[in-house]
Amino acid sequence: VCGILGISSKNSLISEHQFRASLEMLHHRGPDNTGVIYDKDLNLALGLKRLSIIDLSANGSQPMEDQENRIQLIFNGEIYNYKELRKDLEKLNHEFTSASDTEVLLHGYTEWGKDLFEKLSGMFAFAIVDKLKNEIVLVRDRAGEKPLFYSILNEELFFSSEIKPLINFPGLSKDIDPLSLNQLFEFGYTPRSYSIFRDIRKLAPGATLTFNLKTREHIIENYWEISERISKTNIKLNIDKSMENNLVSQLEGLLEKSVKS
Repeated sequence: VCGILGISSKNSLISEHQFRASLEMLHHRGPDNTGVIYDKDLNLALGLKRLSIIDLSANGSQPMEDQENRIQLIFNGEIYNYKELRKDLEKLNHEFTSASDTEVLLHGYTEWGKDLFEKLSGMFAFAIVDKLKNEIVLVRDRAGEKPLFYSILNEELFFSSEIKPLINFPGLSKDIDPLSLNQLFEFGYTPRSYSIFRDIRKLAPGATLTFNLKTREHIIENYWEISERISKTNIKLNIDKSMENNLVSQLEGLLEKSVKS
């Protein structure tokens, strides 16, 4: 378990001290290491509380950046197929400095862009800053095992592994959303993208949120939907069944002809 936190401000960034204070609210998620990028030029702050699992060395520390300082990444979770992806990337001449799955994500995005997300198997929530495209991309795993909350208010983006650091920021309301409260009482949880707080949402499982640093606009897309997988599986089963029935029919016809002859 790690904890991630990020802000993209339109005008002036909150103080680094205040950002770090909010990040400390995630200390229980990652007591091994703290990493922060505080960029006044971009009005951007990224932070991570790290719990080291795969690569215990400093080479696996986050936020992680590529050599050209074009891509920045903070990641919470575990990529189950990172070794296979790493082998694919090494065949494409990518060189690694750590044994971490985080670095595989970094190189994977550099090579494949958003096509990387469909290749991932695991539980994860992460944020990528792409300076060339002037955008931040938030990503959550298919099953929603790792949490990722966000708020977009007055053209500013806030995101975190937990709600507590978000409502600590000035300007974000602590007001309860009545609809979400009713859903909580009825279902025992808040469905899909809702949270109990009015200004805060959850990124849905299998979804991405892309936030443009220039226009301050955002778009939410699904890179994976279970309904599509189920329908595709049903189609395949129906095709297989149809082919099987056709083959049986042809075989019966051949046997009948053989008996008659």
